[in-house]
Amino acid sequence: MLASLVKSGPDLAMYFARAEQVIAVQAMCLPGIVDQEKFGQTKKRNEQWMKFCVEIHKWNKHRVQELNRTKENNLTLSKKIASSYGWEYDDLNNTVYGPYQLRKTKLIEKISEVDVQVMQEQIEAQLLALADKRERRSAEISLMKNRGEVETVYNRLRSTKAYPYMPSLPTFRKLPVIEMLQSAERGKTVVSVSETLQNDKVMKELLASQLKKWVDKAKVDLGLVLGFPQNWKNASKNILHPVERVTGRFFCKRCGCVEQKYRMDGCMDFAGACLHECVVGNKEKGRLRTGKKVIWDAANFVKDEKVGVDDCFFI
Repeated sequence: MLASLVKSGPDLAMYFARAEQVIAVQAMCLPGIVDQEKFGQTKKRNEQWMKFCVEIHKWNKHRVQELNRTKENNLTLSKKIASSYGWEYDDLNNTVYGPYQLRKTKLIEKISEVDVQVMQEQIEAQLLALADKRERRSAEISLMKNRGEVETVYNRLRSTKAYPYMPSLPTFRKLPVIEMLQSAERGKTVVSVSETLQNDKVMKELLASQLKKWVDKAKVDLGLVLGFPQNWKNASKNILHPVERVTGRFFCKRCGCVEQKYRMDGCMDFAGACLHECVVGNKEKGRLRTGKKVIWDAANFVKDEKVGVDDCFFI
């Protein structure tokens, strides 16, 4: 009964019970009343939150549908615009038009051809730059591929000993027929450089002719180094050219190095001189490498004057 009085009102309970009894009963009854009030408030807030979440879900679902619809419409319209202006759609996306289309789609807005007309000059400039970049890249790839095939041909000719004398690889690349075949201007061809030089009779004869011409000039130039006249000739086939004789030995005064094959001799014969590539680097530390831009020149050689092996560097 006291609890009922406390719930009815604390003032009324004071008339029928002592103060300490009223306080004790309040401690037991009021928390339940407070919990019910909090529960009601929480329930109301949850109902409001669920209603809000449902509305958000409906809005988001509708927005995704509109976004997908706008994306498809803008894609179709963009392809029509690219076709009408004579542009490739994939290339068009790599210009300022790409971010424009993406922004319009995210904003769920339709693409306007008026905007495209405003950007037309900038788009065409970027398309031309893109085409030039692709052309340069294609030329570089073609050049690298052709140079690799030329090196393969060169190594095959040396290993098979198809020619008695061969120039170094950098000099071999300078031959007119090789320069033409490894040039990027050949573009994409069905027949590779290796197949052309191996199967094309005209190219094979042209290469043989140019190699012979280069070797003949090397004989004349290195013959001068040995002290023989420039127009040295002999009708007898039994007499070797001075540079092909055992006494024809050469030493490079530019780099002072010889290949491993001539390590014991400390000098080179005519074949070695033709193949010689000057090296650059620190000789004291042994950090030597072949010079990529060094051009073969007979003026770099001197007649071997019995230079000691200890005075030479080997590569």
